[in-house]
Order: sequence, then structure tokens, then C-alpha cells
Amino acid sequence: MKINYKFLFAFSALIVASGAFVLNLQSNQVHAFGSGAPTAKTGSPGDGSDCTSCHSGTAQTASNSVTISSDIPVSGYVPGTTYTITVEGVQQNITKFGFEITAEDNANAKAGSWATANNETQVKSSNWVTHTSSGTAGNGFKIWTMNWTAPVAGTGDVTFYAAVNATNANGANSGDLIMLNNITVQEDASASVNNLATSKISVYPNPTADYIYIKSEQIIDNVQIFDISGKNVYAGKSNVVNLKTLPQGTYFVRLEVNNTVSIQKIVKL
Repeated sequence: MKINYKFLFAFSALIVASGAFVLNLQSNQVHAFGSGAPTAKTGSPGDGSDCTSCHSGTAQTASNSVTISSDIPVSGYVPGTTYTITVEGVQQNITKFGFEITAEDNANAKAGSWATANNETQVKSSNWVTHTSSGTAGNGFKIWTMNWTAPVAGTGDVTFYAAVNATNANGANSGDLIMLNNITVQEDASASVNNLATSKISVYPNPTADYIYIKSEQIIDNVQIFDISGKNVYAGKSNVVNLKTLPQGTYFVRLEVNNTVSIQKIVKL
């Protein structure tokens, strides 16, 4: 039988090229997820999907493995105020994590607006925050922080939905563990941003290398300062705060004046 070597060579080349295409496609897909999840994968009612649509397996509701926390007071969020939201994923022996978070009201509409706090997170399509390629490395746990500005007055309860992917780092979409959790915060009906605005509170200078001064037409009831991780680094009532000993970075000044609350961002040089 005469063997057509030209045909065999062409067929073999086609198989190799196809395999290379598949491998390249898979590599690009994994790289894309490594640098951030697609939108609408938090498992929220509005999203209608979670990370298992891309990663095989069943999503687990895991309150012990996924924690959502914030500096929103127990009394609730103040409309228009910016808060620090923290997501923590915990899974033993895992060294690479991913996540996504969103916020929805009782009608499953997106609520509030998002901003990043560092280079480990990114905002996607205004309504979701996910990891970046710099924000995946962990050691049995991973923590992400971001900023959320509360929606307009009358929105009511807001629920934060988060999905965390504890990956096995095998370069494929199989063998990963998707963990879900959510928390609900209420709107603070007693606090008014409008009342706070009319009291003409200001924090200056900003940025600052040493002191900040708080100017208010009313008596300051409480001053708290938080770093981007949500750690309280100052608490008091003074309208002059010494920041000399604090590391450079972004901080949040939470002010309480006459039953009103505001959180203002400052930069320490």
C-alpha cells in the first residue's frame, strides 16, 4: 500500500496546531480569571450566577470560610457616606484565592457605588469588585478591602454578596472550591447627611504630613480614624489630631456630630 506522507505530515501538523490552540485558549482563560472574575458571579439574586459557571463544582454557603465585614455602625449606613468593606476567605493549605462582591437592595437592584482601596482589587462595570493579579496570593487565607459609598436616602436594607474561590492553582477550572456568603445592613434613619452638610464640617489639610484639623459649627461628639484594612488607629473627641506616628497611606476619618455621621478620606504623607 502506498503511504501518502504529505497527507500524514499535514494531518499531524493540524493536530499539533489544534492542540496548541486549545492550550493557548485555556491558558488565556485562566490568566483572565487570575486577573479578575467576570461580572455577575457573586451568587446574588440580581446576578443569578456564581463562580461555578466557570469553575467546576458546587458553590457552598460558608459563613466560617467567607467573612464580610465593614465599619458601618450597628445603627446602619448613612446615605452618601463612604465605608470600608472587607472580604476574607479562609481555606487551609490554599495559596491562591479570588473573589467578587456586589451590593443589592431588597428589590435586587444594585445599591451604592464602589472604589478600590489598593492595587489588589478592581471595580468592574461599576457594580462589582474583584481581585487583580496582584491580589490572589494567600497562605490559608486572603483578605481584600475596598470602599463602598452608601446609596441615596430611602433605599432601605442593603445586602452584600461575596463569592470566594479557593483555587488549587492547577491552571485549570477544575478542583476549585467556591464559597459564598452575604450580610445585610440597614439604613440609619436617624442620621442625616444633609444635617451634617449644613453644619459645615471640614477636615484639613488633606493630604497632610502631621496634623489634621476638624472645623465644625457644632460640638464634635466623636472622632475615629481607620486605616484601609478597617483597623481603628485613633479614637477621641479633639478637633486636632496628631498623625505623625502613622505610616503613609490612606485613612478614613469618621465624625459624629449631633447624631449625624460622616466619613471622610484623607491621605497621610
